[in-house]
Amino acid sequence: MQWAESLIHFWTVTERIVEVAWEKVIISVESLMSKARRNFLNDHRTWPVSTKLELLFQRGILPARLRDKLNDVRKARNAFAHDGIPPTQEIATKALSGCFEFASLCASGFQRDDQFSKVVDMIVGRCNADLIPKKTRFDMSEVSHWIYLPPLPGDIQWGNEPYEVIEDLCLRALHGSSSKESGTVGGEPDQR
Repeated sequence: MQWAESLIHFWTVTERIVEVAWEKVIISVESLMSKARRNFLNDHRTWPVSTKLELLFQRGILPARLRDKLNDVRKARNAFAHDGIPPTQEIATKALSGCFEFASLCASGFQRDDQFSKVVDMIVGRCNADLIPKKTRFDMSEVSHWIYLPPLPGDIQWGNEPYEVIEDLCLRALHGSSSKESGTVGGEPDQR
């Protein structure tokens, strides 16, 4: 159920593939291009991924179906990154398939988008729905068993009871400077 992580990873790879396609189709086509024009086409502020996808579509490189899928993924990634809206399994699956379809296009000289379909099918097939909780909140009438959780320091039920102090986990002020040459940290022997 790590849909957000899947979305971010696949979108990052997709952006890199967009850059590869952009270089092959747009920039390297004009070998006599001036340095100023090359700099203009490489400017990520002028040419964001959404614009690059649209231009690749208009050039006939990117099928409309894949352009739409990648735009859905891009919007979901932005919604997650900027607004904290978690993606669904459906959008994570779109990110997976869109990434591999675009990779297939690049690998096949923009002829085929299905070269990695078995990989996509294998990954989707391993998303076992039985392992995904259907419900995360339960009404008290649905609960038949539970385990008592002991109070933790700071809980109302804790009271004034003492709690275990683990000396190795206590913060101490460091005095002086650290020196790798002397093998000391803060004036005391380094025991790392």
